[in-house]
Amino acid sequence: MDRSPLPRLTEATLEFQFLVPQGDVDYHPTDKRWFAHTPYQPPLSQGNTHIEPHPAVFSHLKTIFNAIPLKLKTPSTHHCETRLWGLDIPTSTWSVTLCPSAHSEHAGKPSQVLAERYNLAGIQLSSQPYTASDLDYQDVEKVCVALRREMRLQISETCSLRVHVSAVGKEGLDEMAVRKGVMLLWVVERLLFGVCAPGRGEKGGCGMVTGASRLRTAGEFPQTAISERLEGLVPVDVGLDEETLRVLQVICRAELLSELDTLLRGSDSDEFKRLSIEICPLGGKEGIRFHLHEGTLDPAMAKLWARVCMAVVQNAMMDDDKFRELFRRIIQHKSADVAYDWAELLIDLGLPTSDIDAFRKKHMVLQRSTRASEGASSPFLPTVKEDKLRIASAEPVTPGWLLWADGIPWTSMFGSE
Repeated sequence: MDRSPLPRLTEATLEFQFLVPQGDVDYHPTDKRWFAHTPYQPPLSQGNTHIEPHPAVFSHLKTIFNAIPLKLKTPSTHHCETRLWGLDIPTSTWSVTLCPSAHSEHAGKPSQVLAERYNLAGIQLSSQPYTASDLDYQDVEKVCVALRREMRLQISETCSLRVHVSAVGKEGLDEMAVRKGVMLLWVVERLLFGVCAPGRGEKGGCGMVTGASRLRTAGEFPQTAISERLEGLVPVDVGLDEETLRVLQVICRAELLSELDTLLRGSDSDEFKRLSIEICPLGGKEGIRFHLHEGTLDPAMAKLWARVCMAVVQNAMMDDDKFRELFRRIIQHKSADVAYDWAELLIDLGLPTSDIDAFRKKHMVLQRSTRASEGASSPFLPTVKEDKLRIASAEPVTPGWLLWADGIPWTSMFGSE
């Protein structure tokens, strides 16, 4: 049964980050033209030192979204990063911007080698702010499908999703809501991402977990009225492990939100992190940005993850008594040596029955997947088994993310010679 609606509304902006061919022709290694391909050099007048795609890439993106019947909504006033040439995708309020971090985030991975060999550029697609009630999942699905079909992007390490959540209204989230949201996420992410995929280290596999060892101890921060109020929400009598208790105390006591943001992000060299958060403004309002680092061009996962992020922040805006009750219930499940069904967690967070049903269908698919059999139990992990990258091999192999949905290599994106 659905819980009663939470009193305050949140809004979320979805930001997809991915790599696209930099030039106007996407050459395949088996095509001799690939060896003579000259990287696109943007005009010096642009004053941008980042790797930029050819204007034809943006033109192609606009053409793609011209053909998608997305809902027309009031244009957003927010600007994410530097908007390139003021390009918006027509018939919608989704915008296209450069995203240099799409390269740096995957440094050292096989996909980064491909990015250099194929001269790929980082792109970000950003939606308008949605509330939970008007987030049209059909729009999200159309965007994901179009990117996978037309820009030959599949579920892979080169794609990531950021969900930036704030409160509806001019004020955004207050400090208490931000800190309560981080506390709740610290526990929730261990339930969702606690099992680490093979070969990705021994810890939990996300930015918050891998960065935990770099957090200072709670004793290094002075007690304040806010920290005392927050620590009163932590159920210390339910058998919390020492590491979780230490992190929760630091979240309560960090003197500045900016300092808390720095502590939780961890090192950029964490190649195996799946989830991280940032405390940053959106449109001048304080908010929390949830960053899922891989495998997020699966429409079902993007939809569910956006709702989970919004639910975490919505619960953080509840009054202290209700939040304490929810926090205790979730921590008791985590601390007790009993199974905590994924659907139970989503119900505790207040997601509607429709989302729970969608989750169950997604989870059933994952249970039959190869990744599930390898020990990755989270419903939010990629399930497409990628081809092995053998770039230096004499036998050319096209990685899975460089294929059409039907497995056929795409050798020319724009039909150029």
